[in-house]
Amino acid sequence: MCEAGIVDDVDYFLSGHVGGVIGLGEVAVMDGGFLASSKFDIAIEGRPAHAGNAPQQGNNALMAMMLQGIPRHADGVTRVSVGTLHAGEGRNVIPAHAKLQMEVRGETKEVNEFMKEYVYDIFAGVDKAYRVKSKVELAGESTTLMQCPAIYDKVEEVMKKIPGIKVLPRIHTPSGSEDCALFIRRVIERGGQAGFILYGCNHHGHHRPNFEIQDEQSLPIALSIYTGFAELVNGIGGKVK
Repeated sequence: MCEAGIVDDVDYFLSGHVGGVIGLGEVAVMDGGFLASSKFDIAIEGRPAHAGNAPQQGNNALMAMMLQGIPRHADGVTRVSVGTLHAGEGRNVIPAHAKLQMEVRGETKEVNEFMKEYVYDIFAGVDKAYRVKSKVELAGESTTLMQCPAIYDKVEEVMKKIPGIKVLPRIHTPSGSEDCALFIRRVIERGGQAGFILYGCNHHGHHRPNFEIQDEQSLPIALSIYTGFAELVNGIGGKVK
């Protein structure tokens, strides 16, 4: 979408996320953070055989995943995650097929590129070591949060006018990744202003079955920030530099 140019003429771009490291009634501007990330879809083809009386005739696709061999990097935070894995044909058959969805993340673009290249190298080595054939497809990528100081004061000006909320100091925690970072970078690089906000909720951790957002309270706060910012930058109720 970014490469298609849909935000190339955008003057202001504001995005955000519920929850994160702040609670209900709290809001904050993010002025840095997010891990660059690369997403992979990987398919491994081996050869089936009877696991009991002819294991030497098989090539085990399930065992051919040596992602623990990706080293970490001293220049920044790193992450490796395998989110899905589907493999095998039966309990007594050498697995002939495996598919997985995974990602790597790095605190900087350079650290993430280091991790990304290791994914390709490891599966090239796995093919030879386990006598399988792997197909590694890059399914998506994201980047770090590019800073745009020009927009932060505007957003916080809007936040401070919303009754009953607490504006926290700016946040730059690098633990997660965010697709909006691609849009933000594209807008800023073409002369626009872009930023990212957090509007809190009381939750038990993201991506969990008991995640809560108190939507009747938290989402109206977010809407007030977005609509207030739109009014501000369009000169409704105040001038914008």
